Amino acid sequence: MPNSDSLQFYQQVLDYIIFAVSVVVIVTTITTIIIYRKSKNGAQNSRVRIAIGPFPDSIPLIIAKEEKLFGPIDVSLTVVSWQKLPDELENEKFDVVLANKAIIHGRVAKTENQNLDYKRDLVFYDGFALLTRPDNPKGFLSYTSIPNMSDPDGTKTLLSRKKVLSQIRGQLIIASGDTDHALCVHKCAAMGDVKDNEYELVDKYDSDIGFAHFINGAGDIFAGGITHRLLARKLGAIEIISEQVVALNTHQRNGLVSITAPDPIIMALEEGWFRAVATINANKVMYGQKFVTHLNTIINKRILPRIVDKQTAARLHLTYSDFELIWNNWETFPESRVDVSAEAKKRKTTDTDESVTATISFQPQVIEGGKQKS
Repeated sequence: MPNSDSLQFYQQVLDYIIFAVSVVVIVTTITTIIIYRKSKNGAQNSRVRIAIGPFPDSIPLIIAKEEKLFGPIDVSLTVVSWQKLPDELENEKFDVVLANKAIIHGRVAKTENQNLDYKRDLVFYDGFALLTRPDNPKGFLSYTSIPNMSDPDGTKTLLSRKKVLSQIRGQLIIASGDTDHALCVHKCAAMGDVKDNEYELVDKYDSDIGFAHFINGAGDIFAGGITHRLLARKLGAIEIISEQVVALNTHQRNGLVSITAPDPIIMALEEGWFRAVATINANKVMYGQKFVTHLNTIINKRILPRIVDKQTAARLHLTYSDFELIWNNWETFPESRVDVSAEAKKRKTTDTDESVTATISFQPQVIEGGKQKS
């Protein structure tokens, strides 16, 4: 049995090895950054250019930049339309984008551009909902308005869900283009025993433009995500159903995507992301306020100018209580790579799971008036 002196010696050796490995990792990262910068053309491109969508899952990157959590990496952040993220990357306007895994895989499948490289999951999304018009003029029934009953075998739950989702029949639904929302509508319709040719779907708009059209009077139901759910609720809209009460199993998640950025750069950016998540968790009141301030800035720029009625527009403002609905509720923000793996395991999601394949392959019959053709 080794004595205390040998144990101490082995511990010192182990400490030296860990220190040496850490130094190698740091030097490799810094060297990669220097080489990456030198390989770019012009001083204006000396930083890593990141494009982000106008959604809550982009905010940790903004906070990471503000708090200088990216280490030696110089980062620029630009908010662009969700639909344009893959195009901006392919056109080399940006080095990295934060985007949806299924959408990127779908782009690769359609264009055969194998250079689009979705790296690793960072955030898990459960934000989908079907929303009525403000103040629910058609009197749609909400799933949450159904009284709770003893339901040991789930029969009453299924019947109640079918009753609520059957309301889709005959309605004009506005959905966000280039998202999984059309697939979510399709799944909701199937649960309500409604065929795809029994409702109308507009699925071409940028999400913010589609939402503004809806608030301005287009459509009967909006199929939207987190920001639009929160804003519609401010106007008295009712959630017919949401991913919090019905399992759609689309397993949507977002991560960093690049064509040219080397993996050490991406990993350093991911570490900055995780530091930002940990920072928010450590002081939710202060950073929750910052979180909604950044979201309100995006809303003020992208949505409010498109709302015709300015009194309506003035009501579209998020508060800290909205952050509480988002953070690790409607969207899950793991704090480390280990936490990401645990969350993926809990959700039983993989890179090749059925939900990603379904989102890629599903092709809604998009219309702009008139019934869909079966």
